[in-house]
Amino acid sequence: MLQFWILALLATFPQSIECSAFYDKKFNIIKNGQFNENEYDSSNHTIYSVKAKSGDFKCWIPHVQDVIDITESNTPDEEKLEMEKSLAIDAIRNFNSANRGKFVIHKNGFWNYMIRFDHDIHQFHELDNFSGVIQISDETVYANFKLATWSDDDQTNSFASQPYYNYATPKDPYKFESDFELIKTEDGLKYVTQRIGNGEICDLTGLPRSVTIKYLCNDKVNTPSIRTVHEWKTCEYAIELVSDEFCSFEMWSLPKDLISNNINCITEEFDGKEIIDLQNVTFETFVSGIFLLKDITATTPYIKYSLLLTKNYDLWTIDIEGVKPNESSFEEMLTDISLGFHNSIRNKKLLFHNDTILRVIEPSDSFILVTKLFDMDGSYIGNIKVEKNDNGFIVSNFTDEQSAENTNFIRFHA
Repeated sequence: MLQFWILALLATFPQSIECSAFYDKKFNIIKNGQFNENEYDSSNHTIYSVKAKSGDFKCWIPHVQDVIDITESNTPDEEKLEMEKSLAIDAIRNFNSANRGKFVIHKNGFWNYMIRFDHDIHQFHELDNFSGVIQISDETVYANFKLATWSDDDQTNSFASQPYYNYATPKDPYKFESDFELIKTEDGLKYVTQRIGNGEICDLTGLPRSVTIKYLCNDKVNTPSIRTVHEWKTCEYAIELVSDEFCSFEMWSLPKDLISNNINCITEEFDGKEIIDLQNVTFETFVSGIFLLKDITATTPYIKYSLLLTKNYDLWTIDIEGVKPNESSFEEMLTDISLGFHNSIRNKKLLFHNDTILRVIEPSDSFILVTKLFDMDGSYIGNIKVEKNDNGFIVSNFTDEQSAENTNFIRFHA
């Protein structure tokens, strides 16, 4: 929830402009326990009060400039656009011609996607592991769909088919400028696309399948490779193909650098209590009202757990005498924690490291575990001691005991 409000703030955050190359910004939201507020002055940061369901926060958002190239602020005339498009088509023609006879494969789940340059594009599932060295044959695949073909005369789906057109014939796939687009996104990224049709007929639409290839520049990619494949519409596909061969042309731009920045947040009425860092944990369903968090920074093979409340247990009562604990609410919460561990063990979802081996905790195992408990706003409540005795009962209570650095288990008996 905090992330939602921060992103909403960033959408309206004032940003500066100057001439230079493009870069992108990445903001990491960190909920801190303690940090020096004096380091965050108004010249470098803006302070926002963020109200969210999980509590009120005060966040320091750094001033980061959006660097925008304004050298091409004027709209180019039609003659220049036609010239750039012609040069882009020639660049793509030469790229595919130079790579004719070669192919690239991208595995996406069940399917493999293959571009055979200047020839065709396939979607297939292999019968045997394909090494990428030998030429694949029709007998080695479960299913094979031809998604697109550079030539409109190639009616076969066979991997054995060969491109046969030449540029002097009317079958030249580069003669229609309408198949190409010069793209410049709002954030300044430039690339060129080519739409290739003539795929086999789609059963769902009754129309030939087609592919739009996005040719992208990346000066760190020496060998052409497929970055992503997306079926954006039934039987119509978008493939991102990256190569350094486009980077010398004006119609392409380098990928933007990624600049990381931290948005530091503390609770609005900070009282010095520890705040959980939600950036370094994974969430698992534990029991209604509570998440089991697993610390992903713990040294392998160790696993360290903590608990985060996701509902208001009304643990405290405020009256004229001050703040007092609601004993019945604490008892309800501790019962839920015991139930959560019982369910996790019964469903074999709780892991324990034994020397260098991770294993599932069995219902017959007994142990003592100490874990930290955090409230809905991420603030630290206290340590919980969970004990499962030889009789199979699981009891949870507050404790002053501390767990080890990399694990919660202070005693374990198999």
